[in-house]
Amino acid sequence: MRARLGMVGVVLLSAVVLSACGSSSAAGPQLSGTPSLNISVPLSLSSCMSSDQCLALGTTGLEGNTTSAAQVTTTAGAWHAVTSPLAPSTLLSSASCWNNGCLIGGSNASGDVVWSYAANATAVSATSAPTAATGISVLNCFGADSCAAVDTSPFSGGSRWSETLNGGATWSTPINLAWSQNVTMTSLACTSATNCLLAGTLSQNGSTNTVLETTSDGGTTWQALTTKKSWHELASLSCHQSNCDALIDVGSTLVVAHSKNFGSSWHLLAGVSGEQPSALACISATKCVVVGSNTSGEAWIASVSNNAFTSYRLRYVPSALVDVSCGTKRCASVASGTVVVSTI
Repeated sequence: MRARLGMVGVVLLSAVVLSACGSSSAAGPQLSGTPSLNISVPLSLSSCMSSDQCLALGTTGLEGNTTSAAQVTTTAGAWHAVTSPLAPSTLLSSASCWNNGCLIGGSNASGDVVWSYAANATAVSATSAPTAATGISVLNCFGADSCAAVDTSPFSGGSRWSETLNGGATWSTPINLAWSQNVTMTSLACTSATNCLLAGTLSQNGSTNTVLETTSDGGTTWQALTTKKSWHELASLSCHQSNCDALIDVGSTLVVAHSKNFGSSWHLLAGVSGEQPSALACISATKCVVVGSNTSGEAWIASVSNNAFTSYRLRYVPSALVDVSCGTKRCASVASGTVVVSTI
């Protein structure tokens, strides 16, 4: 679903057509791109291991022979294609990694979808998923083979909480979240099996407002955190111990926000004039990358460090960047036909 950073050297691997279109006029180093490896399937998710291998994935959401695509970096930075499950009518919503593996969550006509990937493997594989639900909305990993997922109950219309400690082979009995009625989950960040932040959007009386809840006992009990009425959505949560970063929709744009107390209070950074962020990911509590587009719809990428933005000029990136993820030294972003690697 769908981030801030020091000075970044970025190598961009970009979209469907290699041309000078989509270039940004932002100050800073010039970054170039090349097409993704399977341009027939739009990429929508990026996820990086702490070892700095990164996945880029997408599905068409349609029936057919080619319905999904995946590619992965080596630690040296080269990209190669890996096979991915045949995924008719499948939509991917969230992905997260640990040091040497990843889980990817989504939905299809049967309900929850979970895929797994192990470092250096040649394929992304389907694995078990929580049962009796209509799809995973957000997923986050907090340790080796250990992840939490939130899906939607077909019975209550609310959301459920599950965890796996074995890379998706089995899942805990889902916990119904009593506070989740009419809430669309937008982001999840866990720092351990017990401590997590979960954000959603509540639709009520024709308006939308952010809901932010925290758990310290692995999802059994939750505490509501204060948000402002002007916040319509909180997305791209990234937490390192008690320091968290996010994108907050304040009505006209998404702005970068930072918390030093695990979401209890937030400091909003001044927005970058003319830019529209779509996703954020962080390497540390003080270094993040934010991606999106400018008002002309051209791709945009910036680093954020010590509350200051540094934007970069882009070549050969003809469409907006939609997702970004970071390992320990490298971040990877995607557009529909573009893969972007940022080396810090």
